[in-house]
Amino acid sequence: MRRGRVSFDASQLFAMPKFKVILIPEEEGGYSVQVPALPGCFTCGDTRKEALEMAKDAIGLYLEELVAQADPFPPITSRLSR
Repeated sequence: MRRGRVSFDASQLFAMPKFKVILIPEEEGGYSVQVPALPGCFTCGDTRKEALEMAKDAIGLYLEELVAQADPFPPITSRLSR
C-alpha cells in the first residue's frame, strides 16, 4: 500500500465555492489579496487581473489542503452569497 500525499484537482470534486477577497493596492505597485474566510490565505499579483487569478489558485490550494487533512470547510456564512 502506497502512503503519502495525494495530489488532485479540487475542481473535479466540487464546484468552486465563491469567497470574498480583499484587493489591497500596494505603494510599490501591484496588489495584495486577502481571503477573510480562509485564515492565512493571502496572495498577490502585479495587476488586478493577475491578483484575482492568483486568489483563485490560492483558494483552490487551500481547499485541497483542507480535504487532504480532513479538516472542515469554512462555514457557509463566511462565503460570498452570490
